[in-house]
Amino acid sequence: MNRWRSRREKVDMQPAQFVRFVLPDESWEELLDEARSETWTRRCKMAVIRLMDGRRVMVRGGRDGIEFALDATGRIMVEASGESVQVAELVWHTHLRVTGPSDWDRQVLDMLDQEASVVIEINGEPNGTTFRRKRR
Repeated sequence: MNRWRSRREKVDMQPAQFVRFVLPDESWEELLDEARSETWTRRCKMAVIRLMDGRRVMVRGGRDGIEFALDATGRIMVEASGESVQVAELVWHTHLRVTGPSDWDRQVLDMLDQEASVVIEINGEPNGTTFRRKRR
């Protein structure tokens, strides 16, 4: 979905696109390197999410955000290998530049009833920045 950011530039939010399953023995550093590379070369946000069944998947979105589907009850869902599955946790996601977490990032945490997550920003803290959801 494209929204206008300014008169010159559209906001590029794209639906979550399944990239791959994350293997249980993959290291944090390997995943971060892959996500940073994809973020930089594809100019898109990447995320690792944990599904309700415990599996972790990597997804990509647009330059400015990842849109997750909602089911009829408002649960966040993602397509993974041809099946629609419920998201349990936003483990971490990337930003193309240092901006800090967005209101949308915090809203996702609220929707998941998740206390905190990590944002990995190009040229930011090497291991990312932990952010917390907004208090109601």
